[in-house]
Amino acid sequence: MAERTIWGHLAADPTTQQAGKATVTKFRVIENTGALRDGKWTEDDEPTTHYVEAWFQLGDAAAELTKGAGVIVVGRERSEKWESAEGTRYGRVIRAERFGVMPKLARTGDDA
Repeated sequence: MAERTIWGHLAADPTTQQAGKATVTKFRVIENTGALRDGKWTEDDEPTTHYVEAWFQLGDAAAELTKGAGVIVVGRERSEKWESAEGTRYGRVIRAERFGVMPKLARTGDDA
């Protein structure tokens, strides 16, 4: 498994479930990605969605997050597959090892 660091905003409120004695909180993080092109940062046409799960006490803390919250997540990434109405689906899941909440910053400039 590879370690990943992502930052973005929650797409929806987290969901929590019990897995034996462990609390597991799952949430999606939308990350605006892009690349440096000709010396300028250019955002990709579509943002990247990351599926994240947090276990035990970290899951309890993640359950307090709400849709739109800005987060930075560090964790281990793995592949996962599941069945849906469209057939077999594949995705990447990050098991959070730690996360932080990004403060809401006041907008600056002419569009504030």
